[in-house]
Amino acid sequence: MNKKLQKVLIFTTVIGLILSSSIATIFLVNQTRNMALTIKYKRLLKDYENFFGFNETFQLDYSEYFRNYNKLLLKYNYLKIQFDSGIENKKMLPILDKMVWYYNSVRLTLGTKKSTNNRFAANLILHGSSQYNAFEEVEKILGPYNFWTFGDSLSDTKEAYSYCLEDWQINENSSLGEIFEFVSNNIEYRFDSEIFEEDNSTDIYLSPLETLFYREGDCEDSAILAASLLESHGYNVKFVSMRDNDYYPGGLFHAFLFVEIGQEIWEANIPDNPAWSFNRGRSYDWIILDPTSSWQSNPWYKPSWLSWYHSNSISNFHWLKNCDWIDCDT
Repeated sequence: MNKKLQKVLIFTTVIGLILSSSIATIFLVNQTRNMALTIKYKRLLKDYENFFGFNETFQLDYSEYFRNYNKLLLKYNYLKIQFDSGIENKKMLPILDKMVWYYNSVRLTLGTKKSTNNRFAANLILHGSSQYNAFEEVEKILGPYNFWTFGDSLSDTKEAYSYCLEDWQINENSSLGEIFEFVSNNIEYRFDSEIFEEDNSTDIYLSPLETLFYREGDCEDSAILAASLLESHGYNVKFVSMRDNDYYPGGLFHAFLFVEIGQEIWEANIPDNPAWSFNRGRSYDWIILDPTSSWQSNPWYKPSWLSWYHSNSISNFHWLKNCDWIDCDT
């Protein structure tokens, strides 16, 4: 074999090897790309299937929600008819019955029938004494229905008071002692569960007019009524709630009042008087007033529970730490 042929064969072989290597490389690259595209395709296919399934579920949920919406709309329209009819019936009620319904609506509208805090008690007292309306949210609901007999809730409350109290000879000239005796002697002590025939562990704070309407209630109801009457007669009043599990036998869960009498009419060291000072003993022009039946014989003697604390050497500081009070003014 001559040298020229030999060179040709070597060159051909080299070219063949290069081409084979290139083809193999291209094949591997394409195969890798194809595998990557296959993986992406499978992912896209899975995403599509998931999306399609989600969309199908969404369509089913939407159809269910739409059916429920139509059902609720029918119920709403029915209830609105009933509510409008109920309002028309309430307009024809005697004013005291109407106001009892109104105060129950206040509790329901403001969150719960079992509203039990001092701020709510103070709002009931202020509303009952026609000083301030903290229930404007309820007014906005009832306002369009022309519910009121005398223009608004405060005016109707004042008229209902006049109607309710005229039989008991409580008027604008009644003294603190007369108001105390009226509440203590005429409001029968009964638990909320007995009045409303409901088994619940939370107090229902009644408005003054509700307590007058039912002629019964527990300690906070009597205190709210007395506070409202005293505020309407010009007295400054603090509503107090107490929960004592530390000292009093069996615990003492109670509500009473601090009342400013405007002048210091006795010496502070008289053992049985209910005098109280809010300026560290510089003057004793407040008294503790407990209008709940049987706790206090008259406004000028300590309530029996306070006498128990003092007779057992429990200072005011110790039982007061279980108390929370609020000023009944605007």
